Amino acid sequence: GTANQAIAGTGATASYSAMGVYLSAGSSTAQATPLLRNGYYGAAESTIMDLSSSLPTACSASTDATCRRTVTVTVSKPNLDYYCLSYGAYCPYSQAPSNVPWNATLTIQTDDTTAL
Repeated sequence: GTANQAIAGTGATASYSAMGVYLSAGSSTAQATPLLRNGYYGAAESTIMDLSSSLPTACSASTDATCRRTVTVTVSKPNLDYYCLSYGAYCPYSQAPSNVPWNATLTIQTDDTTAL
């Protein structure tokens, strides 16, 4: 997403052109996304990650259309090219400092949604 929020207490906006995060579903091991462009230097990209194999089977049959389960998706460890763009250090990217706001959109498809 666009870097459009000021760093708390500074009034400065953190510039970054790409970010990646770690995603986990349920109690699965977190998987890293590639570093994705936010449009600052080029077109945005998409990544499809299939986390279904990480989820426990909760239904008696895979064809049971009434079976539902709650799944928690965790987004963690945002990595940005903030230090690289701002200071020429830690290139191409590093973990975002806790005070640097970041913006992203995550679209999740389930068995109940149509293909994206």
